[in-house]
This record gives sequence, structure tokens and C-alpha cells, in this order.
Amino acid sequence: IITKTKQTTTFYKLLRKEDVPETASIPLLSGDKVLGMISLDNKQSRTPLRIDDLNALVPIANQIAIAIENVILHQEDRKKLKKLTAMYDVSMSLSKIFDLEKILNLVIIKIVKIIGCDMCTINFLDATKEYLIPKSMYSHSKEYFKKGRVPVNQSVSGLAIKTNQSIFIENVMKEPLYVKKTFAKKEQLRSMLSIPLITQDQAIGTINIYTKKTKKYSKDELDLLKGFANQAALSIRNC
Repeated sequence: IITKTKQTTTFYKLLRKEDVPETASIPLLSGDKVLGMISLDNKQSRTPLRIDDLNALVPIANQIAIAIENVILHQEDRKKLKKLTAMYDVSMSLSKIFDLEKILNLVIIKIVKIIGCDMCTINFLDATKEYLIPKSMYSHSKEYFKKGRVPVNQSVSGLAIKTNQSIFIENVMKEPLYVKKTFAKKEQLRSMLSIPLITQDQAIGTINIYTKKTKKYSKDELDLLKGFANQAALSIRNC
């Protein structure tokens, strides 16, 4: 496509500002999939852009698209391998540990290393199943433990336990169910992911992950964390 700069979009305003009289676009096609485009801006040449010249570049654009897609697929394969390796490592490590504290520490260390977060806690239901109590934590602050138990019926973690589903909160300061806002404000925590620890179809606690910046988790990351949580719950029950 060849376009003279006679439109009112932000892109064409930018072209006019840079004294570019015309621009052309060639799609990067891999099969029927559009991966992007090559943009050609004609500024100094007095020869106008011609469709025939652009058509001659199409085979090159197609080769570029194929190369890009191959790199993307390679990166996806590496991510899948990293996920499987992490799952295997955790599974093998947990199978050899029969100390509860070591199990909890191992799970937290793996999550922090692979996912990346500013705080990670593991919380257990108490005997009454009405409160959650922190058992292990990664954080620069130890004040979280001083906050004591959290009511199941009035907390994000409690919702994760009731629904047996992971709960993501983009901003804890705006979440009515999040009860530790003073602590979150002091520690500058923003996003939270609460993953239930499920064994024999019942939740026994949660893994809570916090970040100071807004973090949205991909499906692969959520699947990986769910796998960690299932392995941890099994080892905790065995202990």
C-alpha cells in the first residue's frame, strides 16, 4: 500500500512533521498469518514509490516473516522446556523432603526464582477452618507474620479456598476483600495472586504472590504455579 500524507491520524501527522511526503507498507505474511509490516518512508528520493518495486520486495518480506515465526516458535519451545524442567525439579526435590518447613521454603524459593515477585507467603487453614495463618514467607519485611490470622470469610485467600480457584487482584488497595491494606501501603504492594493448596479436592491453605508493580500472569505461568501448588499440597499432606 502506498499512501500520500493527506490523512489526519497521529501517524501521518508525524510523517508530515518529519517532511515525509509518502509512505508504503508491505505485510509480513507467514501463510495466512500477518506478523507485522515493513514500513518504507520516502523522504529524500525524488523518485516516487511504485507498486512494482514493492511487489519485488514481497518475497523478501515473506522470508523475513518465516524467520521471525521460527524464532517465536523456538522461544515458545524454550519456555515449555523451562516449565517442564522446573516442574520436574520441584517434584524430585519434594519427594525427598519430609520436613514441613523445608518443603514450604523450597516451594517459595522456586516461585520467587521462576516467576519473580516482591513477596510470597504460604498460609494454612487453622483447625476451625475459619482462619488462615501464615506459615512461611519470602519478603524483606517480617511484619506480615505479626499481622496474625486472616478470616476466611473476609479475605482474598478465603475466596480462593472457597472456590478452589486462583484469584488475581490487580490493585489490593482497591479490593474490599483485602484486609491488610496498611501493611500493603507500607510495603508498596500492588498486585496479588492467591493460589489454593488443594489435596483430595479440599483446600488446606493458599500460596499468595505479591508484586509492587502491576503484573498480569500468562496462562503458562498460571499453569506452572498451579502445578507447584498441587505438588506442595500433596507433600504437605504427607508430612
